[in-house]
Amino acid sequence: MNFAIIDDDKTFAKGLQRYINEFCNKKEIISSVNITHAETLLLSDEAILRYDVILLDIEMPEISGIDLADRINSVKGANEAPYIIFVSGRDNLVFDALSKFPYSFIRKSHLEDLDICISNIWQKLSFYPTYSIKTGRDIKTLEIKNIIYLEKQGNYTAFITSAGIFSERSSIDEKHRDLRELGFLRPHIGFLVNAAHITDFSGNSLTLSCGKEITISRNYKQSIKSDFNEWLVKTK
Repeated sequence: MNFAIIDDDKTFAKGLQRYINEFCNKKEIISSVNITHAETLLLSDEAILRYDVILLDIEMPEISGIDLADRINSVKGANEAPYIIFVSGRDNLVFDALSKFPYSFIRKSHLEDLDICISNIWQKLSFYPTYSIKTGRDIKTLEIKNIIYLEKQGNYTAFITSAGIFSERSSIDEKHRDLRELGFLRPHIGFLVNAAHITDFSGNSLTLSCGKEITISRNYKQSIKSDFNEWLVKTK
């Protein structure tokens, strides 16, 4: 699990980092806990999406945790992660914080309440498979359920997701090998589609949840029908 801590109180932030590391070690959860700045998260979408959990103080000099939560929610879109946890000593701000739909609100004086939050989020992340791609210098982790389809674009593969479009310098043949067992079908030499997002499959084309219609190539017609039927049996 990748954690980010945003808090202008450096002493508290280091204590929180130590607490999370100790808890994760005890539960044998592989983790990375970074103390960072609000400005760093605002640099790019990738700076936000690299984390599974972001712990926010509310009252900070450069930007409030409430405003930063708005930015995180805007970037993550339909994705559940990064999960937002407000960590504050100001109980009177809880209702403002809850309006941003965080995963939880933890009081600084009761860090033990984080234990169940981390455990539950770990279970969620384990239940929903993910796939990591390299976008430029960054590694981005995508939830499989949110990937709609992949398209070959020259030397790149574009991942079209419910949270946006992300490109990786890779071949679609390589992606097919990686993702076939996760329900991705090949209707055409230049496409892979997530079977869970197929809304219509008839004749020589299929339609996806985003409205995209893809023609089924003659070379892949038999294999995709077989793979789709196999996927349907597995998901029953």
